[in-house]
Amino acid sequence: MTALDDLHREMGRFLTESSHLENLMMLYVAVTTQRSFPDVIVDFMGKPFGDKIKDFKKVHKAHAFSDEHRKILEEVYSELDLLLPKRNFIVHGSTHELFTKDKAKQWYRIGMARGDADYFVQAFKENLTGPHVFTTAGIVAVTDECIALRKKLDDVTTEMLAGLNTKVAEMLQQPRS
Repeated sequence: MTALDDLHREMGRFLTESSHLENLMMLYVAVTTQRSFPDVIVDFMGKPFGDKIKDFKKVHKAHAFSDEHRKILEEVYSELDLLLPKRNFIVHGSTHELFTKDKAKQWYRIGMARGDADYFVQAFKENLTGPHVFTTAGIVAVTDECIALRKKLDDVTTEMLAGLNTKVAEMLQQPRS
């Protein structure tokens, strides 16, 4: 495989893992609202990632999480805020094979902040190391952040879904009207 193939593979891994994280966030929103699941899906999927995070941050108010799980949710909310710009730079970036006098030629994913026409020049001013510049290894690191966030939510998700199962079981035992 070539270096570009490696970058493509890691971009695909990143997109898959960030999608898993978004789907988990959507599940939390769906379970903690009174709206139908299809309505939540349509609404959630039509939003940018930053708005999805805002919706996800509301779930702790809409569900009886334990104090321990609320603390985990608060940590995840903070980590999502840190993930957001990296995710957006990768998703909305462009791929270039570049080098400098100090760095050998390699592939980079360079993201542009909305309205920042100097993003490419800035990448070189920062010797291809700015917060919007990602090598293949940099993309792997952000992918690992997505995986870690999902794992951090494992116990919270289990508790939330167990409560949902109890609700569904109670609903099934009620006589039909």
